[in-house]
Amino acid sequence: LALEPRGGGRRVAELGPYRYLVALADGEPPDTPHAGAVATLAAYDAARRTELLATLERHLADRHAGASAQALMIHPNTLRQRLQRIEELTGLDLDREDLLALEMAVKVHRLRGGA
Repeated sequence: LALEPRGGGRRVAELGPYRYLVALADGEPPDTPHAGAVATLAAYDAARRTELLATLERHLADRHAGASAQALMIHPNTLRQRLQRIEELTGLDLDREDLLALEMAVKVHRLRGGA
């Protein structure tokens, strides 16, 4: 349970993306589809020397394909292909996901020493 500012509590499952912050304090990240997707991308990148996790992280920060492609110094079509590959590998639908929760999962992965 997490304490409410005015008293009371909430179950961790009810905290939405903020459950990642609780997980940092507890030392164990929550077992969520987003955490699993990040782990999948990190393993794929390590095995194939790709940059799908970095692509996802940049895209989540910008939320705009043109800005993301420019920041990554790639063509917008290359960005679209990478995002499609991310969806294929992880089973995520980036148009329907809770992007804040996904972004926090990436940040928790990075904070825990993920490349």
